[in-house]
Amino acid sequence: MLKYLVAACTAMVIAALVGYAALVKMGNECSSGDALPKVVGQPDQKPSPARPAAPLPAPSRSPAASVELQITNHDQIEGKLYLETWRGTKAAWLHRFVCDVRAGEFVIAVFSVLLTVFAGLLWGGIHQLQGTIRDSVRAQKRDSEIVQRAYLSAYPLGVDPFDAAAYAEGHVGIRNVGHLPARQVRWFIDVTTSSDSRRTHFPIGELSGSNVIHSGSEMRQWGRTAISPQEFQNFQANNIWVYVWGAVHYDDGFGNERHTNFCHRYDVRGFSPSVSGMSPQQTVQLGRATITTEGAVDHQHGNGAD
Repeated sequence: MLKYLVAACTAMVIAALVGYAALVKMGNECSSGDALPKVVGQPDQKPSPARPAAPLPAPSRSPAASVELQITNHDQIEGKLYLETWRGTKAAWLHRFVCDVRAGEFVIAVFSVLLTVFAGLLWGGIHQLQGTIRDSVRAQKRDSEIVQRAYLSAYPLGVDPFDAAAYAEGHVGIRNVGHLPARQVRWFIDVTTSSDSRRTHFPIGELSGSNVIHSGSEMRQWGRTAISPQEFQNFQANNIWVYVWGAVHYDDGFGNERHTNFCHRYDVRGFSPSVSGMSPQQTVQLGRATITTEGAVDHQHGNGAD
């Protein structure tokens, strides 16, 4: 875009210099005294009978026309006009065209039109350049936000406890992997069991909290749900799955509201019936266990972020 502006400005300057040179040349030409003589007519006057008319001075050059006048009566004058064919040189003809026909005014008019056209092109170029600059500034700001903003990710931390006599408590780690602090962090976490390994419905409830997570740091939160002994046994038999899902909303550091949705699915691979002071058989009979992250995967539904 800049090269087009330079080209338009250069063309306008060249046109201005050429026009100025032409005007100076015409001014010198018309003031050089080579123009054809002009005869200025005088008002008709009756000759005085008492005094003869003074003889006309001899012309300095051959006239292009001559007039003969005679008085036929006291109140009547007769005359004849003789025109001669122009025998001047081409330079004299050009001089007459430029100075007598006022070709300079025509040149000025043409130059004015060209100047207007160049001014319009220049204005259009400047307007387009301003638009390009604005787009560049917006793109640079957007790129800066993408690089510097806060990013929150959610990852599974297991289900502990997984207790048939109490509840299943799913834990989630929320980490800021961006460069700016995440402010006004709010979250929702829920837990449930399901026999559908391809479940698609994960509703988001009311958010809670208002925390700040600095760059490189993390926050741990959890959600709970009651489970029955039958659900405990079905999970141990690999007939059901445990889902821990939710959402995190936050300010990315530039005043923009962002969100991260997550959904973790646990299977029997992470089932661990180890309780302090009790054998595995006693732990299973009591319905007490934990589910480690070994059996956790990101579910094919319910995950997303902006």
